[in-house]
Amino acid sequence: MGRGSMGRGWMSAVAGAHLRTFLTVAVALAAVWALTGFGAFWPAWVLVIWGFVVFRHVLFARRWERRAGERHARRAARRGYASAPPSEFI
Repeated sequence: MGRGSMGRGWMSAVAGAHLRTFLTVAVALAAVWALTGFGAFWPAWVLVIWGFVVFRHVLFARRWERRAGERHARRAARRGYASAPPSEFI
């Protein structure tokens, strides 16, 4: 398998899966908190830290793919191909 065998856009797909997992767990933790009597909102400790990490992951994935599109466009221009990056980078 080559370096690009996963296809373009895979990093955003992984970040999206992590975001969906985070949201699912956040709802589950909030439900457990509600079922245990609405005391101090203890899920905040997990959600704030994990949310920050997932947020950074999504930003990193978007930046990575934007730069990959720019590299692809430069490489294509050097080789004389079309200068526009593929649509999944736009």
